[in-house]
Amino acid sequence: MKPNHQMNFGLSLVSLSIIIVALVGISRFDQKKASSIVENTATSTTQESVDESYQISIDAISVISPIINNVDGADKNTYLNALDDGVAHLKGSAKPGEPGNVFIFGHSSKTSTYKGDYGEVFKNLNAVQPGDQIKIWSSNRSFVYIITGKKIVEPTDVSVANQDFSQKDLTLMTCWPIGSNKQRLIVTSILQ
Repeated sequence: MKPNHQMNFGLSLVSLSIIIVALVGISRFDQKKASSIVENTATSTTQESVDESYQISIDAISVISPIINNVDGADKNTYLNALDDGVAHLKGSAKPGEPGNVFIFGHSSKTSTYKGDYGEVFKNLNAVQPGDQIKIWSSNRSFVYIITGKKIVEPTDVSVANQDFSQKDLTLMTCWPIGSNKQRLIVTSILQ
């Protein structure tokens, strides 16, 4: 990846962390005020699904979710809208099955203003273990990633989305601890 692309990718991750901080902050306002803020800032955006219909499943924690592709972590409205409809594939990261790091993020807890069905999709992500499988599939192909580890990082640690094109990785991210945005839980895996 060219240095300029790495910088833009890093800035997207920092913006993503700021958005998560804002989400938790909004949940602390009263519900009526928070609803007003969300309604006034929400826009209608369309997102491509990865290959139009990709899904992710993690049997070890009973997760199945659509993947929303190319979500710009620097665009708050796009990010929030995407997470209403599933988990988000970070714009600029590898696509499933391709060399590099497929970077997917999702909620671990709902805020008071959350409107979608996936507000707690990654609430049990910390329960996965090395060797567990993560499956990504569409109507015409599927990929199985094997979990290699997990760690807790600071929200500003954008290195977790770095691209290493010598292998085919998948990284999952969610806020940690549940109900907080103080840190991020990272789960790493490699294509089987």
